[in-house]
Amino acid sequence: MRYSNKSLLVATALFLGNSLLVNASASEGVSPFIGLKYGHQLGFNEEHDQGGRPDGDVLGFYGGLQFNNQWSWDLGYQTFESYEDYYTGSNVSTELYETALKYDWYFSDRMSLFGRLGVAYWNVDSGSYDNDGFSPLGEVGLSYSFIPNVKMSVSYQYVDGIDPGHNEYNSHAIFMGLAYTFGGSDYSSNTAVTEAESYIEPVTYVESVQPVKDSVVEIVISEMPAQSTVIYFDVNSTEFSTSNVSKEFIDIAKKLVAHPQAKVEIVGHTDSIGSEEYNLELSKQRVLSVAKWLNSNGVAAEQMVLAGFGESKPIADNNTPKGRELNRRVDANLLPFKYKK
Repeated sequence: MRYSNKSLLVATALFLGNSLLVNASASEGVSPFIGLKYGHQLGFNEEHDQGGRPDGDVLGFYGGLQFNNQWSWDLGYQTFESYEDYYTGSNVSTELYETALKYDWYFSDRMSLFGRLGVAYWNVDSGSYDNDGFSPLGEVGLSYSFIPNVKMSVSYQYVDGIDPGHNEYNSHAIFMGLAYTFGGSDYSSNTAVTEAESYIEPVTYVESVQPVKDSVVEIVISEMPAQSTVIYFDVNSTEFSTSNVSKEFIDIAKKLVAHPQAKVEIVGHTDSIGSEEYNLELSKQRVLSVAKWLNSNGVAAEQMVLAGFGESKPIADNNTPKGRELNRRVDANLLPFKYKK
């Protein structure tokens, strides 16, 4: 397959442009990505039985922004292997610029089905004519994250009505792809909410009161010990349900309601699938779902210390399904406190 200098220049521009987006978009909480794909096209049109079939290899480069684990937008360039026009005897080359929205549906923590819908601008060049135009584009496929931030994919792409008025055809292509999502190296796990690393200022308690009517009223002060439990979450989920929590969590909630001076640390975590920025936000949303439930059941906001650490504090191996399951968690830690018996 031959590639023109123009093809290489466009590919270089796409990679450089999307690399510049890394710093530009980090502050907005989105993650830039770049990728390439290689495949084979079959062009279908009845006229091609006589005019030449535009079949051949396709090379594509693309980049874009990952808004969350489901939605992304990308801009890409594809160059098609030239084919011979039987009518003119000349080689016909095709280039395509495309942009689309993509949605990933995760059915496991590493694999997703995806769909893309967008528009393509194509340019067809031969020795006898030059033609260009716009066509709708769609793509469906399967994606697999074999290591954090790196995905491979297999997909089917359809582009409708390329080169009308000449050798019009519909493009059907099968691709293998590889993409890298920038994890935001400028982000450190220390940028997570760190309130949980410092304890609440000690509360001053009154040990006794002045005598009343010649008698001393003695108040017994006891200390409630620390208590901890873990709440687990499904893949990419922030949904909290009491059906999935332990008796220890319900006991902690009852103690917080009964003792307004009690404090609880609610600390969120994720597995390593996805970018650091996305997982940091996901861990905070999991914490909020637990905190909102406690608040709706009588626990005051000032009794809760919230923290989200994303993927930075795993307790198990993220390279195994069981390990990732254990890391998708929120820790609820009741701090020791004194109370009057």
